[in-house]
Amino acid sequence: MMKWIDQTLFDDLILTNSDQAERTIRDIQPLMEEVLPFIADATLQFRVYHDETDLTNYLDSVRICFVRNMILFSVSKQTYPKNTYRILCCNDDDLQYTDNYSRMKAHEGLVEPQRIGKLSKRKVEEWVEYQTQYYRNLERINEENVRAIRAHIARLEQIPDVLWGKDRQSGTIERYGLSYSFQVERTGVSENIRLLRFGHSLDAFLEMARPYESELPGKSEAAN
Repeated sequence: MMKWIDQTLFDDLILTNSDQAERTIRDIQPLMEEVLPFIADATLQFRVYHDETDLTNYLDSVRICFVRNMILFSVSKQTYPKNTYRILCCNDDDLQYTDNYSRMKAHEGLVEPQRIGKLSKRKVEEWVEYQTQYYRNLERINEENVRAIRAHIARLEQIPDVLWGKDRQSGTIERYGLSYSFQVERTGVSENIRLLRFGHSLDAFLEMARPYESELPGKSEAAN
């Protein structure tokens, strides 16, 4: 299991790669010294792999983070072809019902600030504002996807002959030679309709072409 943790939890761990971990932490210290004059509350976070079989811990990477607007941001530095600093939102992976396409949509209409060649409080604030707007857009997309998925499942729950999967995230309906299947995905519900092996006779056609009768509760009572 891979997980990001803070300094307090990290200090209590015994690592299988302690020598490499010391080098990794030492290598990021110069960037931390550059960042602190402009982001005084910047801290280190540690990405640790925990092996649940033998209960060992392995440091994978370290990042510099800070919180604004109740959102976690990270700061990184690229030295080629020239020095540039990046401020990114770290919370977008926590939104369960989004994907890469959702992230692309969340950036639509936003004007990206100029890249940071030299750190300053003004430039940090500009990127925090930009990434905050992006994250709020992504939250909205996540909520829309949740509502759409729940509405689709609620509609299916009113149909009595759904054959549900164990986790009720998938299922099928087989009726009159047709099979409808669905699967709840990260951002919506995928659907498929196919013909069953039903034959090629006139009787088979007439069976499949029967007029649809609604299975929704109360339909027959209302008709009476």
